[in-house]
Amino acid sequence: MKRPTTPPLIGKGTLALCALGLGLMLGSCRASQGPQYNLPDQYSADQIPRVIAVAQEDLSEDDDPGLAFARLDLAYRTSGAKDEALQSLQRARADAFEAYLERMVVEEVPPGYYQRLLDADLTRNQAVRARIARARALLDRGERIKAYRAIKTMDGLYPYHAERQASGRLLYDAGMSLARDKGRYGLFFRFRRLAPEVLEYMTTTYYSGEWSDERSETPRWKSTIDPDLNPTECGAVAYEELSQLYAESGDYALAIQRLEDLILYYGDSPRVRACRARIPTLRLEAVSQADHDRYPIELALGELNAWLSDYQGQEPELEVEVQRQRLHAIQQLADHDLIVAEFYWTVDNLVGAQDHAERALELAQDGGSPEQVEQVEAFLAKLRQAGASANVSEEARP
Repeated sequence: MKRPTTPPLIGKGTLALCALGLGLMLGSCRASQGPQYNLPDQYSADQIPRVIAVAQEDLSEDDDPGLAFARLDLAYRTSGAKDEALQSLQRARADAFEAYLERMVVEEVPPGYYQRLLDADLTRNQAVRARIARARALLDRGERIKAYRAIKTMDGLYPYHAERQASGRLLYDAGMSLARDKGRYGLFFRFRRLAPEVLEYMTTTYYSGEWSDERSETPRWKSTIDPDLNPTECGAVAYEELSQLYAESGDYALAIQRLEDLILYYGDSPRVRACRARIPTLRLEAVSQADHDRYPIELALGELNAWLSDYQGQEPELEVEVQRQRLHAIQQLADHDLIVAEFYWTVDNLVGAQDHAERALELAQDGGSPEQVEQVEAFLAKLRQAGASANVSEEARP
């Protein structure tokens, strides 16, 4: 009796489909890295003059800088050229690189197209510019975190490079784009919450105060966020945004610290006045109850008084808010003294209770709240009545 044969788990048709799918995937990967050129495996040293001449034709006649760079880069890697031949090859290759990079930036090619440049043995500045261009291509396609990580990796490979304004502005664009994005990812997570990591890296690694005030549309300075913003102000704006993000999450200490950083590092910025007014406001927002330590309230009041001393009459709209916060701080201090006075009252310390209540009344009158003044006066009347009763009892003793 013949044993039944087990049918193969994968048929020939399935294998053919898998092979076809794999081929399509490989073809797609190659296509994502830009056009592929039919070039020899290598060039010899005596072919260098001809290679350079053909590459120049690629640039001038065929208008194909990608082919020119690929041809010259292959010759650079495989020919073993030396001395004058090598120098000529390097110059021609550098010219082709410039034309190729500019073409890709202008045509806004996909990020994968830059892989040919990233794989080449470029000079330091060329490698940096190629990586910045690739990161900008990522950013233009909404890949903001990938763009940030590309720049961070590049900074590790080429610290203190000469294109810090271009890479720093790209980080600013990525971080501010995230900060202003009200959307979500993964249903529950907000893009806005990703902004601090990017902006913190930008502000700690780059100082925009030394950037050039040049706002041209050349690829080197191209910006998609706040294109009219003076580049020297990017760091200050980033600090402001970080403060707002931390305040929204309830981390008032960090929110205040970032505004203090702005004042410290960008003291000439026109945003300093608003920051000096915002810091005491954040201190007051952080104090949820008046019976907490009064030091932050006193500190905020001192900062508000200092602001008025320095800028009174110069910023009318902002001054109105500063005056309002100043009255709020005074009222909080009055509440604090009233709470302390009530505590002394509960432990039968009339002297301590009266001292704090009198100070609370003085502050309440400065704070301009009739209800608060009435509340403190009522408590003081109760204290005086209790004090009078205590004196009568003392005199009645034999």
